[in-house]
Amino acid sequence: AEREVGRVAGWLVVVAAVVAAGIGVAIGRFQRWNSWDLLTRPDSIAHGTLVWARSPLADGRITGVALAVTAFFGIAYLTVWALTPGNGPGGRPPARRA
Repeated sequence: AEREVGRVAGWLVVVAAVVAAGIGVAIGRFQRWNSWDLLTRPDSIAHGTLVWARSPLADGRITGVALAVTAFFGIAYLTVWALTPGNGPGGRPPARRA
């Protein structure tokens, strides 16, 4: 049971990170923020992001880009995960050589 809770928690972190990345790309592109602004003007970034989050369909471009980038990052992550030995179909790591 503990192993399953760890697996679920891990996937929740992955989903949260992918969604955050999608939102970050969208607000960086359309609200014109950069990573230094997160340190120097966090209140402005939070305000701009909350205004968009309260009415995401008011500017469909931001929402569309956020969804598209989130989907791209999610598919990219799943692709790499599935190609990693021990993941994907079968789920067994390759045999170790001595």
